[in-house]
Amino acid sequence: MPETGAALPGRVVWSVAALVHALADALVVRFCACAGRGEISGFSRAASGHCYFGLKDAEGRDVLIRRVMFRRASALLDFSPAEGQQVEVHGASRFPRRVSVVTSLAAAALRDVATALARRAPQVELIVYPSSVQGGEAPRSNW
Repeated sequence: MPETGAALPGRVVWSVAALVHALADALVVRFCACAGRGEISGFSRAASGHCYFGLKDAEGRDVLIRRVMFRRASALLDFSPAEGQQVEVHGASRFPRRVSVVTSLAAAALRDVATALARRAPQVELIVYPSSVQGGEAPRSNW
């Protein structure tokens, strides 16, 4: 939620989380489904099957948009993406509103997820379902 700054009357001062959320909303409205054409740059395929790459401006300008293509989508390709190829990509600007994690409250993985969300997507709500994930209690743990 924007706040009016006391030091500068009439000016709106946004918290970082509110600003990121407002920008994401604006992008979704403006670019809900979009397509782009450019050159593949820095292509890599992770062990998970996800593809990471940049899309450089086809006209040689020094502009780059970082992209990820998840394993399911990459499995449907009828070509092998490679550095320097000219491609047209299609996507939707959909963002999760909340992420749920089933794990122990003391798990390092939970701290990692919470830290990453706070840093990269502070507008995303984290819901934790506490559960024993190791030891004799794990099979009987209910959430």
